[in-house]
Amino acid sequence: MRQSKFLKTVGNKIKQIRKEKGVSLYKLAKISKLNYNHIKNIENGITDCHLEVFTRICEALAVSVTDFFNKIDL
Repeated sequence: MRQSKFLKTVGNKIKQIRKEKGVSLYKLAKISKLNYNHIKNIENGITDCHLEVFTRICEALAVSVTDFFNKIDL
């Protein structure tokens, strides 16, 4: 299955922000109460995420949804 450019861009940005904040994938999963593999697949652009999941990831990384999308080129 071909990855969507949008999903890959969003996933890469989540990974970048997570690493900049020094948060491991395991810790992000624990804070957001999401499955480790699910977040990993989102970061790799393999899995789409619902708005609720995306919001939980943003909250766990202490970044607003608005700021998140202001920081990426779509």
